[in-house]
Amino acid sequence: MPDPSPYDHYRPVDADYTEAIYRVVGTGVDEDDGTVRLLEVADADGRRVTTGRLVAVPREDLAGFEPAENPDSGFRPLQVVDGLLEEIRMLRDRLR
Repeated sequence: MPDPSPYDHYRPVDADYTEAIYRVVGTGVDEDDGTVRLLEVADADGRRVTTGRLVAVPREDLAGFEPAENPDSGFRPLQVVDGLLEEIRMLRDRLR
């Protein structure tokens, strides 16, 4: 696996980490501790989340990750539709 850079995105495929998309926020180069800091930025389906969950991954564990698409890139119409449907469901549940 190439050296990760800040803002690269990865998802675990053969690693014991929660299924999600993670953004590299620290490479461990300056700290020299051999870990990469990953921030969870999307769920397994690629939908944006804001959990604040930060994971320290040893560099050797990165072999179980694959590059992933940035969940913030581009406009996705289906994401807008999903959001509207969720709002309607929440409103319906609230009015019950």
